[in-house]
Amino acid sequence: MKVLLYWHDIYLPYSDYLIRGFAANSAISQLCIVGPDEYEADAIYSGSECDQSYPEKVIFKKIKTYSFRKKWGPISEFNKCIQEFKPDCIIVLDEAFSVNVLNAAIANYLAKNKATVLFYGFENIKQTPPLQFLVSNFSLKNLWVFLRKTIRYFLADALLQPVRSRLVAGGLVCYQEGVDVVRQFGWVPKVNIAWWGIDLKPFLKLSRLDLSALENFSDKTDDAQKTIGYVGRFIEEKGVLDLVDALALLGEKYRLVLVGGGPLEPQLKEHIQGLSLQNRVDIIPPKARDELAKLYASFDVLVLPSRTGYFWKEQYGRVLVESMACGVPVVGSQSGAIPVVIGDPSRCFAEGSAVQMAEVIQSTITAFQSDDATDKRIALIERAKLGGIDQFVNAFLGLHHDFSAHQYLDR
Repeated sequence: MKVLLYWHDIYLPYSDYLIRGFAANSAISQLCIVGPDEYEADAIYSGSECDQSYPEKVIFKKIKTYSFRKKWGPISEFNKCIQEFKPDCIIVLDEAFSVNVLNAAIANYLAKNKATVLFYGFENIKQTPPLQFLVSNFSLKNLWVFLRKTIRYFLADALLQPVRSRLVAGGLVCYQEGVDVVRQFGWVPKVNIAWWGIDLKPFLKLSRLDLSALENFSDKTDDAQKTIGYVGRFIEEKGVLDLVDALALLGEKYRLVLVGGGPLEPQLKEHIQGLSLQNRVDIIPPKARDELAKLYASFDVLVLPSRTGYFWKEQYGRVLVESMACGVPVVGSQSGAIPVVIGDPSRCFAEGSAVQMAEVIQSTITAFQSDDATDKRIALIERAKLGGIDQFVNAFLGLHHDFSAHQYLDR
């Protein structure tokens, strides 16, 4: 089976695990990795992420993208790759309604190739002309936002559905809301639910080093200092200011470690200082996976306090899966996919509620210091495996095998 894989970030060093994950699958005889040439990162070839060479079955193609949107591949560029490689399956790691999925599907058709075209959709908000947004937040800048999204709604989303329904077979999404978004205009492709694939090895390795380490989490006395962790961008949507407010309610035996960076960092530091929490908060810059795994292991709980906006809500929560893979409990708001990934309503709280967040943090830390704490942590590790790269690749290949070439080309 020959697979063509396109992702706009595939040539960034961090994405090496995706290439290796697909290449490791024995059902794939040849793998063509396609990505934008301007996202080229030579380090991926010299082995900055891994010093092992790629299997011979992996070939690399870098394509020219649109000058106005560097992540979008033109039909002509996809067509060249498809004509040369003749894949059985084309996997585009982008939204169902994206330009990349549409262009790859059109190129597949023009090349008279009968590959199955599949997508991965994170989108979890149904598209509508944002009139309410404009009325509530009127400005010239927001008028442009309204016009752009309205044009997208009518032209890119709604009117192009007959083309998609003929040329795109289906895809994967993170959870049910993603399915609903894909089908909002009456297009009913086959869509399966599968979590985005993550390289869990550094996190699972840490949790497997010594199972007694899981028991050590519960050895702390009630008086021992508790560490609350946050990993991610410092932006308003992630609710990190709310997390600082929750810390202020929890008392001196709780400390907070914030790992990441972003435009909200100056305001975040001011907020911490305004609440006189400087001695209980550490801010750490982004870390590589191995270092991040060690940080997760030092947390008593990881928190993802995201806030839903008019155009955004949490689509997955990669950090939740990574933390669970270390055997570290996670809590989060009710934004988007967070409750689905956590899988336990008792560890979720209302968006923006520092009071509820503090209560859930407290109760979760207590629960994971009980007599059955080791069993609970092992259950977290098993749940995290739903987001492993092997599961991700197999979900795509399983979906491909559900189709025959003519079933969707002749619709």
